[in-house]
Amino acid sequence: MSTSESESPKQEGENDDSLEGLLRLHEAQQRTLLKRWDIEWKVNLSLWAGVVALTYWLRPVSVSFGWCLVFYLGIWSAYAFLWTPWNWQANEKDKVWSAFYRDRSEHILGLRDEPPSRPTVPKWSRLPRDRSRLTQVLVLLFIIAACLYWLHPASDPDARAGKPSQDAASRTPETRPALAQDNNVQGSMGASNAFHDRESFPVTTGIAIAAVFVASFSLGWNVYRDVIDKGRLRLHCYIGNDIAPGQPPDDTHYLFFSVTNVGRRPIMVTHVGGSTTTKPFFILPQNLPRMLQPGEYLVEQTFELERLNDELRSLWVTDSLGREYKAPAKLLRKLITQAKKLLQEGAQPKPT
Repeated sequence: MSTSESESPKQEGENDDSLEGLLRLHEAQQRTLLKRWDIEWKVNLSLWAGVVALTYWLRPVSVSFGWCLVFYLGIWSAYAFLWTPWNWQANEKDKVWSAFYRDRSEHILGLRDEPPSRPTVPKWSRLPRDRSRLTQVLVLLFIIAACLYWLHPASDPDARAGKPSQDAASRTPETRPALAQDNNVQGSMGASNAFHDRESFPVTTGIAIAAVFVASFSLGWNVYRDVIDKGRLRLHCYIGNDIAPGQPPDDTHYLFFSVTNVGRRPIMVTHVGGSTTTKPFFILPQNLPRMLQPGEYLVEQTFELERLNDELRSLWVTDSLGREYKAPAKLLRKLITQAKKLLQEGAQPKPT
């Protein structure tokens, strides 16, 4: 379970200092991290639902409360002290090595003066600082506490009086008609006082509702965090002239691709281009590939305005994970109309 701080992921091409090899390693680490996040939430949801379902099944069964306590605490201990630390350190390992390959790529591209140092995986002592992990552990503990209270004999008024549990009796075919008739008789008489009677609205019901609320809030918050806590590109395209200080004016009209990282994580931009009704095309880049930090941008350009025609379906930019970010359809129609007008007026000189 332990991971050496100097141990690196065993990936093909690990010692490859070429830009292509580093981008491939960065992409592999990102894919592994995203896949583990998906598995993590499937495990959490299955575990929460499984604990509640198991408690509902154990409620009418004659099982020692002591054994239930040991079993549930064993589940929580395995989750808190085995699964959570291993999963957290595996994610941190992917993050630091992905950043290492990214920084080496930037050093090759000349964006960093010094090569990055070999990364170290954070120790488990930093795990309590991760609020997301801490929240997941506490939510499971809260659900287990509510379930144990529900299973405890003191929470059943019939058990305190020495009578068989109504939950157990209601599951027998002989008692169901009698219970149904009794409930119909008492329903009209005690409806107004239902919420003032502890036996009609037990504390366990309130705890269960609170557990569901806390678990739903935790799930929503962490899903929201995972959605926004990543790199995301925004593409804006426009037609204009390239004016350089101290140079004669250039009358050539260019199609510009302005790419901005509007997310919270660095992201490697690899290609810009577009797609027609028949096939995609790529723009010969000047600054790609390039790593964009949050808030940074880059600009690519092409003089091929004839590509802006009725067959054009999209203009896009891709990252090292193969994700495609498209320009808005409304902007695309505006560019096509503008390019047609410029080409008809003959305002586009031949580039030299």
